[in-house]
Amino acid sequence: MTETAAGGKALSVEGLEWESRRLEARFALGRASHPISIEASEDLCGESDALVALGLLPAMKLGVPLRVPGEVSPRLLGSTEQIQEIFRLWHEDARIVAVEARPRSEVKPTGGGIGAFFSGGVDSFFTLLERREEITDLIFVHGFDIPLSGKDGLRRRASEMARNVSETLGKRLIEVRADIRSFSDSYVSFLDHNGAALAAIALLFQQRFRTVLIPSTQSYAHLYPSGSHPLLDPLWSTERTEVLNDGAGTMRPEKVASIAADDLAMSWLRVCLQNPDGAYNCGRCEKCLRTLVNLRAVGAEGRCRTLPDRLDLREVSYVALIERRQGIAAREDLRESLRVVDAKGADPELARALRMVLRADQLRTALESSLFGPIRRFAPPWARRTLHVVRRQVVAPVGRLWNRLISGLDRG
Repeated sequence: MTETAAGGKALSVEGLEWESRRLEARFALGRASHPISIEASEDLCGESDALVALGLLPAMKLGVPLRVPGEVSPRLLGSTEQIQEIFRLWHEDARIVAVEARPRSEVKPTGGGIGAFFSGGVDSFFTLLERREEITDLIFVHGFDIPLSGKDGLRRRASEMARNVSETLGKRLIEVRADIRSFSDSYVSFLDHNGAALAAIALLFQQRFRTVLIPSTQSYAHLYPSGSHPLLDPLWSTERTEVLNDGAGTMRPEKVASIAADDLAMSWLRVCLQNPDGAYNCGRCEKCLRTLVNLRAVGAEGRCRTLPDRLDLREVSYVALIERRQGIAAREDLRESLRVVDAKGADPELARALRMVLRADQLRTALESSLFGPIRRFAPPWARRTLHVVRRQVVAPVGRLWNRLISGLDRG
């Protein structure tokens, strides 16, 4: 059931302009106006389905209808109800809203290609190498994990990586420059919006693809609320193009073991999300360290040429898994690595370091829950948002000190 917005306001797409390889528009609500632009190295389909994907979650957070010009896939419009039902259960401040758009009366022919989003990370390399015979095109998006300004050197190197991989494997590369996060980040965390954003890019190429693959960041064993999710990704599909989540049936250490056997992946693997001073991989952040742990656990330490040759076990012991949802993935990743190491029985030092960080995290989580749990349960939304900022800026550094303390006690 759709909830009615106060004051009759709507989040509306205005100023929509299409060129063969460029889309420009504004998402407007009252006096607020957020411009977006998307450019691509190949022609866009010129249909409004992508705008539904980009605007739906912000509209839910605002509690207002989403108004989109042009015609939209009847299948996608029908799926927006289920998409919203899922997000409403995940986010208590999200409301079910109306989507105001005309259903498309005629379905145009679609292409026969199979596209796959590709960032150079573990998940996207795994999907590419597992399905290399099927995939025809790789889609590399600028502006999602690497900002469009401020890290130009890193963007150039990442673009070089995507071109080299696609040329080596004989795939067509589509590069997309998406300036949308100044809009979406105003209302929705990108962790919640990333699947919709990827789906929007996929739906701009419906004339080319019958299927577009989103490499899964999760496994079926450990699912958690996130914008890209095995439940959600397929719901962005249209009559012309299926959007599919790929790789959720494989745990991350298994993925790392698979791609570690491939020289191309080991030459270009890109996992870092912090990128200090524009580093391709810093080798010290939580994501880099987890990948180094995976590589050592599966017997491939030193194989990856974009990460340090050796894993510093002291750094592993000090990892603080603070972020609640990302922490779920990190925690389970380390547990799976520990299971692999224990099964082999050949690396007791790594096993001890992993047990240490998991124990420290368990103790810290219990302490944090007792301190902040009542606030989460009873405080108003503004207080919970403040708590989130405190957890990021204060608790995370304290968490690292906590891990060092626990590590020292264990060594003693």
